[in-house]
Amino acid sequence: MMQRIFAFLCAFSFCLLAAAPARAQDSLEPLMKLDKLTRGQRATMEAEVSLRVNRLREAGTNAQQRSEARDRILRTAAIKGATAAALDAYSEICAEQLTGIVTGDQLETAMDAVLILGQFGNANTADTLAAGMRSRQPAVRLMCARAICRLHDQIKDDQKRCNTVLRALGRAGARESDEHVLRVTYQAADFKATVRNFKFAELSARTLAEIFQGRLEQLDSGSRDELRDEYGVEAAARCYADAAREDRARLISSLARFMEHALARYFDPDVATESLPPVVRYVSRLEEVIHEMAKSSGTSIACDRLKLNPRAASRSDQEAASRRTMECIRNALRGDPWKIG
Repeated sequence: MMQRIFAFLCAFSFCLLAAAPARAQDSLEPLMKLDKLTRGQRATMEAEVSLRVNRLREAGTNAQQRSEARDRILRTAAIKGATAAALDAYSEICAEQLTGIVTGDQLETAMDAVLILGQFGNANTADTLAAGMRSRQPAVRLMCARAICRLHDQIKDDQKRCNTVLRALGRAGARESDEHVLRVTYQAADFKATVRNFKFAELSARTLAEIFQGRLEQLDSGSRDELRDEYGVEAAARCYADAAREDRARLISSLARFMEHALARYFDPDVATESLPPVVRYVSRLEEVIHEMAKSSGTSIACDRLKLNPRAASRSDQEAASRRTMECIRNALRGDPWKIG
């Protein structure tokens, strides 16, 4: 699937480069140069966009027709001299009318629609990209999450829009089964990684806590993908200090449970020794972040640190020590300030 996406993106880029430079004037060009659109002018823009979006929808799997439909929509956003107000209006109208395609079951046109919105790079596309996280197509979810990552700076000060995007990422991430999509979903939720002094980091923390809950349900049900949440752990480390009290408890509790699952993987006799170093690094980072979170909460967790050595002749002593450490961490989390039962 990822190879298919790459090939699609390459073909899309080629189509853009190969587009003929000499074209008839776009019927929307006069409107795109206005500083303010009247209601009638906006209606004219909506009617024209509707025709263009319908062409994309009707193109289906026909690559040539989709290319022409994409180009017609994108050309308007690239008009020389287009004003910010007109670009905002055009992006908003396109996003609204492309929503049905983005969330639909036709893979090719859905991917085209997300590519178009990603090219716009406009905050007014955020709601449609958030809706796209409901898609049944992993490729579409991946592309929407990536496009949201690129919008961080544009929507960072808009609490309502950030909330819409982060709620969508939380719901999608909690049930995500694709490793690549999960990683980018974590990145999309992690505004603090790209936005300095992000004002709504508590929303990111809540989103991460929701994703962690879903991931733990998968792990509890027997999913053997314990290392998929490494980026989420780093995001949680950045967001913890800004989280609400209940979300702090959810985050640190989730990391402790991730640690338990990773240790179960480490001590599984059926797991080859050669595959253990990444598990050791993950467990070590989880332990480190848990202690960092405790320090951020004004306390400490006085537990012996783990010493895992995959090459040791016997791991029975390590296993016994890890049980003691985990029990110590669980006991600490039962107390202040988390009071996790």
